[in-house]
Amino acid sequence: MIIDEQMALFYRRLREAQTNSRITPEEALDRINDSRRSIAVDTKFYNVKDSITASGGETYWTLLDSFIGPIEARDWATCNGKPIVMKDKSEWATITNGIIIPVLATQEKWGMLDGKQFYIYPMAQNGDVMAWRGYGIPPALPAVTGPDAYTDDVEAELIVLDAVMDALEDIGNTPGKRLETKYARLLAAVKKRARPRGARREAAPSDVWP
Repeated sequence: MIIDEQMALFYRRLREAQTNSRITPEEALDRINDSRRSIAVDTKFYNVKDSITASGGETYWTLLDSFIGPIEARDWATCNGKPIVMKDKSEWATITNGIIIPVLATQEKWGMLDGKQFYIYPMAQNGDVMAWRGYGIPPALPAVTGPDAYTDDVEAELIVLDAVMDALEDIGNTPGKRLETKYARLLAAVKKRARPRGARREAAPSDVWP
């Protein structure tokens, strides 16, 4: 669903003609943007990807600000296409202080998140390709026209319904029961297919990367 279609749907749901509405197209777009961001946070549907090729010897990287939160957005991390096994801080201190012999680390990479710092053990070798994938907040849509590359049609309609319900409240109307029911159904559908929150502590499934 492109932005034009979302705008047209917004005015239909608002039960006002776009050319004769109390809400201008610019205001409608602002509402859609706000809903797009808040629903992305709630349902984790906006994908953020980042990758880097190591020069060799790196022990940590600073991840993109576009990922949500310090941990829950970093759902997947790989090194050379293989999943990185996530460790918590207490385990990480034990590993890196050499208290245990990291036999498994000869066969796999271990990772740990501390804020926006992603630590790796053993250290990266020259040419290692690190990749991260998680959820983020979509950037604002700068224009009324054009495609929306960050949502599918179900997500786009959910965003519009959220924006309409907010607008109806602001202009003194109340959303009808049918609209509330459809909103709840769409929200549940999007949440159901969202990946679980939290850094993965085990190997990610093989179909994570497109």
